[in-house]
Amino acid sequence: MEVPFNRSERMKKSAFHYIWVGYKGAEGWENPREVRRSKGKARKLLASVAKYVPKGKAYFPFEALAHSDHEATFSLGGPISLKDLKALAPALGETAETLKPGDLSEVIESPKGYHLIWRKPAEE
Repeated sequence: MEVPFNRSERMKKSAFHYIWVGYKGAEGWENPREVRRSKGKARKLLASVAKYVPKGKAYFPFEALAHSDHEATFSLGGPISLKDLKALAPALGETAETLKPGDLSEVIESPKGYHLIWRKPAEE
């Protein structure tokens, strides 16, 4: 019998955390959290997270919990593997590979919405 994946283990093992913010009309937008935001509001939301996380005024996993539309990861604070980022979009995987521990990506636009990737510091 296979043991179900432990949620806290996923948090510990994941080097990356991820936020996806969709908007009405985005490709593949299934509206998982019944959000009706515009493209401009989606961009503005992630730009705000990108502004405050590096300054220590916001903690990325809490921001993922509050804002991410990625159903598989938001409730855990956004932990995601490099393999899963590449599966979502090659550009996300490529961006993640360039991040050093503690780095935050720029806001990434795709046909599915806006994305932000944080590589956990080595000590977390």
